[in-house]
Amino acid sequence: MCGQRYGFISLCTHFAVLVFLALAPGCRDANQQTTGTVQGRITMDGIPIPQGSVVTFLMPEHGVAATGMTDEHGQFRITSPTTNGLPIGEYQVAIAPPKTDSASAEEVGNAMLDGTLGFGGGDREIPISLQNPATSDVTFTVQVGQNTFEYELSIGERAPSTIQ
Repeated sequence: MCGQRYGFISLCTHFAVLVFLALAPGCRDANQQTTGTVQGRITMDGIPIPQGSVVTFLMPEHGVAATGMTDEHGQFRITSPTTNGLPIGEYQVAIAPPKTDSASAEEVGNAMLDGTLGFGGGDREIPISLQNPATSDVTFTVQVGQNTFEYELSIGERAPSTIQ
């Protein structure tokens, strides 16, 4: 009888482990369904914006802010220091020129938010209104999974304000 009892317990244990393993991926998928990643490219009249420009995504109602820096091709990837992705939803987007010193993306993002970021100007200047999420009318909706943000600035012309 003991042998049968231990066999039954062993069978139940194996069944419980199989059920757990079957359900565990579902828990991970539920977690992943609430975030998305963002990468993209920003150009001005077809030319990449300066390397080191800072792209900021802000969702103030949830306290979410994330930044990325452009490379020499105007490409960037938004990163968040606290999560593996961004919560899905609509974000205000700011695009700021590179800071002249060796500031990090986070430092530049903070300077954008508090209005202390400067810019040297020139004929390819990023409009001041785009440099702060509070004044930028550019928005982007992050959806589950990989998202691509392509944005074209044009000298003397406003670019579309909502990108999805």
